Amino acid sequence: MKSIKKEEAICLVKKTPAVYRFLPEALQRDRDVAIAFIKSNEEYISAYNNAILEEKRRASRTHEYRASSILRTENSELFLNGIPRDYPEVLGSFTDDVEVLTLLGGTRMCETVRFTDKNYNEGLVSKAIGKGFNLADPLFEYWYDRLSRDKKADEHVREKYRLTTDDSLFVVTAFKCLEVIDACADSHDDAYAALFLKCNSFLVEGNLGEEDIREGFLSFFLDYRKKSAPILRVFPVKRQNELAYEYHFLAGLIRPRDLEPALAELIAKNCPIARQLLPDEYILRYDLKYDPDCGDCSGCAKCFLRHILIL
Repeated sequence: MKSIKKEEAICLVKKTPAVYRFLPEALQRDRDVAIAFIKSNEEYISAYNNAILEEKRRASRTHEYRASSILRTENSELFLNGIPRDYPEVLGSFTDDVEVLTLLGGTRMCETVRFTDKNYNEGLVSKAIGKGFNLADPLFEYWYDRLSRDKKADEHVREKYRLTTDDSLFVVTAFKCLEVIDACADSHDDAYAALFLKCNSFLVEGNLGEEDIREGFLSFFLDYRKKSAPILRVFPVKRQNELAYEYHFLAGLIRPRDLEPALAELIAKNCPIARQLLPDEYILRYDLKYDPDCGDCSGCAKCFLRHILIL
């Protein structure tokens, strides 16, 4: 691309975000140009994601599944003018800029963010994560790695949240993420929801075979439900119950007044760990007993962790 001025570059990416890839690196790294790109490219990402969702709905009705290349061809204009996926990696270099980091965290372009010991600034991340809620993903990845090699940080989290030496790295990482989110002055709801989804995706994306992660996932949402419950409760009550119908262990995180009686009855009659999940009124109503042989939550497909995929 011929030499252009910053003002011209901003005008170009506002009109056609795809131009950003072809700008000189110095302009790509300019915060004003990057901000203009992030804001203008979001509509292309949203349009493509909506197309994907509509395709999934169509496939669920017809049971006919098409290759992703067909969907991309049908939405070729989005790829000509914007960057709906495979985002420019240079965006990940703005980890020291709270405004850019917040904007990235509010979109799927947050995939470009990779925290390291050199670029991680906890105060800045805490400021950004309320509105840049998708930062929960790289935050969890960073601390899962960091805590495994930083004994001092690991001990700090365990002491602050009264965790035991038996609690897994997964549990400690989840609590560390909560510490960062809770320090944010903005609403925590979106970040809580993003952390909830990250906990699930971290489990299923290649980690199902690791026993410590499976046990840590279950422990976080059962043994520490008072702290983890707000993560589920940011969803509408109807959605909470829908999730708990599919994965019974989540019923233990729902407020008693919000738990559907039909769901409680289903769990009481079918779930081996029902006593651990249901409010006292249902424990008494159905005379539920504790079964020590079912403490690992593997008695049925509704709770067995290998079946969990919450989106």
